[in-house]
Amino acid sequence: MATVTTSTGSRARLSQNRPVHQQSGESVVSASLPPALSLKYSHSVSVCFQIDPRILLPLLPKGLEPELVRSSYYVNLTATHYRRSSFLGLPVVPPFNSLVLSTHVRASTDASLKGKFVFRRRISRNLAAWQLQRKLDLEPTVGDIKWKVASDDSASLPAVNFHWKAGEELNYLKVRARTRLRDVLGHPKARWILDHRSEFAVTAGRNNKSSQRTLQVHHALPDAGCRVYDVAQAGFKCGTRKLFGVEFSKALARRPAAVFLMCDGTKAFTDSVQVERKG
Repeated sequence: MATVTTSTGSRARLSQNRPVHQQSGESVVSASLPPALSLKYSHSVSVCFQIDPRILLPLLPKGLEPELVRSSYYVNLTATHYRRSSFLGLPVVPPFNSLVLSTHVRASTDASLKGKFVFRRRISRNLAAWQLQRKLDLEPTVGDIKWKVASDDSASLPAVNFHWKAGEELNYLKVRARTRLRDVLGHPKARWILDHRSEFAVTAGRNNKSSQRTLQVHHALPDAGCRVYDVAQAGFKCGTRKLFGVEFSKALARRPAAVFLMCDGTKAFTDSVQVERKG
């Protein structure tokens, strides 16, 4: 038996070799045990914007619905510098940067399966994009993303800069830490992000027919050991239409609801659960 731990801490026992049919008959859930892919990051900046759920609904695949978090719905822009990635404990990709637009979601057939769904993912290195697609069935695009830490490693409150181009326009995300959230697991703001480290991905399925899509959940280990900061200063400029599409232009033009900086953490993908909808 394979045991999968959800973000809420509940456990769903699933057969490793045999699919388990839910009572509704509308979906099939099976478990697989892919080798863990571990990503260590130095700095990860998350900018959270409130958004109307009516915008999100038509953009989500069947089987997912927006997750209400602290009485609102959010779309998150996250820039991360990954300093090391390993597969079965062996390094596989040199350092790279990523830019991700995502939202909090849950499975329609099982509210305990919570995570994030990524609308757009941009990676700075071709090899990293290939690994994410090969190991996790993710579909990133490749583009130049620069990363810089303004303060030295010994500084207690780091300042982090990311910048990239969308077309000919230079975009940037600059933050300076204010206070460290020391009780990370008990802090509602930090828990906001750490509870949704698992990720939903939509894949073509084994038969490679576009009519039969598979909704897969990649469970991420809790990231309780990282340092999480509230942000004092944040500068943000983004060519939203060119990078993410017109749907998110209005939401990302607003003032952010929250900005966090996470340092020296690990994002390790473990068991995956596949939710295949019939019809």
